[in-house]
Amino acid sequence: MLPRYVDTKLADVFLLKSPYFHAYDARTGYCLWVEHEFDGASNTIFITPDPRLFRRPKQKLEEYRKMSFPLVTGQGIRIGDDVRLLHRKLGPPAKTRYDTILGKKRRVDDYHHSNKKLGSQRREYEAVYISYKGRIEAIRFSYYRGTW
Repeated sequence: MLPRYVDTKLADVFLLKSPYFHAYDARTGYCLWVEHEFDGASNTIFITPDPRLFRRPKQKLEEYRKMSFPLVTGQGIRIGDDVRLLHRKLGPPAKTRYDTILGKKRRVDDYHHSNKKLGSQRREYEAVYISYKGRIEAIRFSYYRGTW
C-alpha cells in the first residue's frame, strides 16, 4: 500500500499519463511543466511562478503553451495554502530544509517513497513543496524507475 502523501495529479494533469509540454497561465502567472525521459525512466510535473525554483531555465513566454490550469493537487493541496495544512493532510515530510532560492529564504518539504520490493526494478516517488513565508509557492511531483 502506498503512503497517503503519494499523489500523481497536479493541475489536472497526471504524472505518468501526460505528454511532454510547458504551459503558462496568464491569469495566475504560473508555469506548468511536464517532463519525461526518453525511455520513461523519469517523469516530472511541476507548477511554479518561476521555473528557476526547480533549477530549470526561464523560457520566453512565447515558448509556452497558453492555457488555464488549477493550482491544486489531486489531494486538494493548493498553491497559497498554509504549510501547516499540508502537514495535516499528508503528515510530516521525510525531510525539511531551508534554502535561499532566487534570493529569498524558502522552506522545502520533501516527501519520498521508494518501493524496493519489485526485484531489479526499483520505483521511487518524490513530492516537493516549496513555501515562502509559510505559504506553498511551488509543487513538484517526480517518479523514477530503473535498476540502481
